[in-house]
Amino acid sequence: MQVNLDGQSLPVRNLKGTDTTLDLTRKKLRDASAIVLSALLRHNTSLTSLSIASNPIGEDGLRALGTALLESTVSKLGALKC
Repeated sequence: MQVNLDGQSLPVRNLKGTDTTLDLTRKKLRDASAIVLSALLRHNTSLTSLSIASNPIGEDGLRALGTALLESTVSKLGALKC
């Protein structure tokens, strides 16, 4: 399943599956994608590395991601590249 936000596809299956790394570098993701991504990250138990570098994510999107990771009790994300 893919969700198309900000004109780009967000790989929901990869975020709900067993992948340990996900590279979303230069995907033109913006706040809407970051907010959806943050909701999925709250419940992801397998992802250990995520790159969202070189995306025009604004303050609201970054705040949503940060809050999701701080509040998640199941996330194993140890590396976040912005």
